[in-house]
Amino acid sequence: MPHIIITPGDAAGIGPEVIAKALVSPNLPSNATFEVLPHPSGITAGQPDLRSAQASWDALEIAAARLIDGTADAVVTGPVSKEQLQKAGFPFPGQTEFFTSRLGNPNTAMCLSGKHLTVALCTIHEPLGKVPLLLTKQTIVRTSRLLHDFLIRRGILAPRIAICGLNPHAGENGAFGTEEQRIIAPAVEMLQSEHPEIFSGPHVPDAVFREAYIGNYDAVVCMYHDQGLIPLKLLDFDNAVNITLGLPKPRVSPDHGTAFSIAGKNLANPSSMLRALQVAVEMSLPPRPTPWPLPPSKQHFSHLSTAHSSPFVPIWWPLATWLTTKKTCPSPSIKTRIKPSGAPATPFITSRFLTSPLLSVALLPLSSKKRDHGLS
Repeated sequence: MPHIIITPGDAAGIGPEVIAKALVSPNLPSNATFEVLPHPSGITAGQPDLRSAQASWDALEIAAARLIDGTADAVVTGPVSKEQLQKAGFPFPGQTEFFTSRLGNPNTAMCLSGKHLTVALCTIHEPLGKVPLLLTKQTIVRTSRLLHDFLIRRGILAPRIAICGLNPHAGENGAFGTEEQRIIAPAVEMLQSEHPEIFSGPHVPDAVFREAYIGNYDAVVCMYHDQGLIPLKLLDFDNAVNITLGLPKPRVSPDHGTAFSIAGKNLANPSSMLRALQVAVEMSLPPRPTPWPLPPSKQHFSHLSTAHSSPFVPIWWPLATWLTTKKTCPSPSIKTRIKPSGAPATPFITSRFLTSPLLSVALLPLSSKKRDHGLS
């Protein structure tokens, strides 16, 4: 049974309130245990200071140590005040960068997921003027791969991932900026060489989020913080969660701030904190065992969460994993499997067939044009 630790965040904010409300919710997972790290008494709600900031920092250090020593399976972090943490000497822009450093894995990315939209960020807490200088082909490819793996774990076997442009009209062929031509398009080409049916772009930023909202894409890779968070918070303010992709153990947080103005007034909505606890539990569960050993090219599909609820999984799972294998070939709908023995190749149907009428009934419990982006 997973053990989830919870940091209170800045105790002068709404963190303690939303945690307390979430822990008594009837929708709290029953297949996990929860532990709230303490915060010092005497902190006044709505009045952050260096003491409350230091306490939130200390809780983060304890949480990281517990993840490393194995006494916790995941951490859910309450909202902190970045301004107060900086005054206290916190050497990181935010909690994402903190856990990336403490857990020793630089290959991470910030992902935010709500009921209607999922986004991943190539740059995080950086001044807007620095974004064009920080964007690289490698960063976009790394973030996109992490997002792809996350969607696979969620049970989306053939995800559709849109990679956003940086400039207005995605640069308009260089008229409004060259980052799309120099950086983003080459990254998309590399990703398409690995998964031609999954990645697309660079997409026009002012249109792609609507396309994701209506179900044409499962997630969007964004070039900078507000490019992804503005549409996400517009659509999913009360249910979105922040997930640090790439860590050895899950770190999840509600996607809202400290809200000092309403702290201590019993006005805070615990929905995002509750969702963060649910997601932390789901991501901590053991991966689903496959019915029989899969070839190396398909083994990444075996890491889906056991939290998937469809009763049809045992029946269609092997077929779906086999059908969604990606190999390059000229045919748009039928690909060729090369047998290791050198025997004649046999054609097999690609993941495009998963959306055809012939399989729509069988896959209906798990797939629809308008997918729910909340982990289920």
